[in-house]
Formats: sequence, C-alpha cells, structure tokens
Amino acid sequence: MNRRPSNPTADRPAGRDASASPASAAELLSYLQQLHTLLTQLLELAQRKLTALRAADSDMLDSCAAREQELLEQVFRAAQGRGAALARLAQTLPGVDVRKISLRQLAEHLREPESSALRARSVALERIAHELRKKNETVATVAQRLHGHVRYVLGALMQAGQESVGYGPQGSHQMHTKQQWVDAVG
Repeated sequence: MNRRPSNPTADRPAGRDASASPASAAELLSYLQQLHTLLTQLLELAQRKLTALRAADSDMLDSCAAREQELLEQVFRAAQGRGAALARLAQTLPGVDVRKISLRQLAEHLREPESSALRARSVALERIAHELRKKNETVATVAQRLHGHVRYVLGALMQAGQESVGYGPQGSHQMHTKQQWVDAVG
C-alpha cells in the first residue's frame, strides 16, 4: 500500500517552507527598510537635539521636537504595518505561533534569499535601534544636567537677592527677596 504522508511538508527541507510567499516576505522587508530609514533619521535628529541643548538653542530644540513627533508617528505606522506583514507571513507557515514569532525565528522557516535578507535586515534594525537608544540616553543625561545647573543658578540668584528688612511683628529677623533678580532671569 503506497500512502502519501499526511504531513504536506514532510518532503520539504527541515526548517524551510515553500508555502511562504516571496511577495509576503518582500512586503515585510519593505516595512523593515522603512523602519530602518526612520530610525536613522531619528538618530540624526537626536544628534541635532544634543547640539541644540549644548548651544542652548531653543529654536532648534523646538524644530527638533516637531520633527521628532512627525518621525515617531511614521515609526508607529510602519511598526504596525511590519507587525501585520509579519503575522500574515507567519500564518502561511505551518506550526508557527503567530503571536510569539520573532523576525529571526521567521527567517529560519523561509527559503533563500528571503531568509538571508530578513536576517540581515533584522540585524541592521537591532543595531540602529541600539545606537538610537544610546544617543537618547546621552541627550537625556545632558538635559538633566542642564536642568540641574539652571536650578542651581536660579537658587543662587534667589539667595543673593535677599536683603534684611529688619524685625517682624514677633521680633524675629525677616528677609526679603529682591524681585528684580528673578525678573532679570525670567
């Protein structure tokens, strides 16, 4: 008795599935490329933000914040598209948990050249995301230190502007802060 195997993928190479569409993989790669481009732009913007912070250029900081908002919205849309494309591609593969699959795991189930392209794009995305995270940490540290310095300067100005006004009604010594020091620095 010559029976065909009940598993339709039994005659395929282990870990590779022919039912995954190259068009689906191309769509996913397109979203990954778009995300990489957007993250690269965010990295460049973080450098401009750092430069603006160091130069105390509020106009440049405002323009950076506006551009960052636009880029983050685009990243959100591209990430949603990437997630949907990943899920669609994963659904074409038997035995894959669509909710838990990563790009690297998905690449293991695809044939060449899609598998290599997906792995390469995944590594590039991880690298640029890591660089962006480090740059944003630097920007946050500089901003915190700048904020602390401004608070210290304002505190010093407030103390320097105090003058004695004599004794109060209960006989205690009273101090009065000169308002012009605060007005001068805003």
